[in-house]
Amino acid sequence: IVIMGDINVDSLIDSHENQKVIEALGGFNINRLELPPTRISHHSQTSIDTICTNLTTEQITNCVIETGLSDHTAQVCSIMTDMENHTATGSKERVINKHNMEEIRALLATQNWSDVTSKENTESAFSALDSVIKITLDSVCPYKTIKKKKAKAKRLWDAESEDLKRSYLEALNRQNITGNAIDKEVTALRKKDYDLKLKDLRKKHNADFIEQAPNKSKALWRVINQERKEKCGNAYLEKMNVEGVLCKS
Repeated sequence: IVIMGDINVDSLIDSHENQKVIEALGGFNINRLELPPTRISHHSQTSIDTICTNLTTEQITNCVIETGLSDHTAQVCSIMTDMENHTATGSKERVINKHNMEEIRALLATQNWSDVTSKENTESAFSALDSVIKITLDSVCPYKTIKKKKAKAKRLWDAESEDLKRSYLEALNRQNITGNAIDKEVTALRKKDYDLKLKDLRKKHNADFIEQAPNKSKALWRVINQERKEKCGNAYLEKMNVEGVLCKS
């Protein structure tokens, strides 16, 4: 078990709240790992983010890194397992499409349903129906082992963006130490430059992906829906009005 997140209880001080957290976790044989300050400002340093686990120190490693994404640091946790040697077997699925659906309909239309209708009770009739359906599906679209392809990670940064990030983090650290209004303005400007650079890199990546795709229409819709998914959770765009023309994905 590994639990990570912001619980807003400082582990660096001996408080009633901290003791209650330790006792609650202890009831499940879970320990809260010691972390350095995870929220640093010019007037305080607190460790209010947590990594809790029932693993031993030999099975888990952790560190805290400054990302500049918020006023909290990021916690990185690695679990030592043998999963590197594990070969994914994939999942078993039926591949159903328009063609084999027509074949399924045709086979079901030729079935003699007397074995179903002659049953004396509902449970027996359903079992007979289920058997017919399964036999039909197994003959037309049997289960196949589907191996999921690993999505290639997007590399949305370059040397310039790394320099901008480093400059922003330096300004953020200085702001956290001084709390000076001028330092806050400098941090905001450097963050804006960094964000704009990442936005430009993302646009270029999407443009290159569409340009290199053999099916550009499909690639365009993939980019659009991926952007909407990241912004709106499970939202999926199926139609789009382009200059009065309704396009469907």
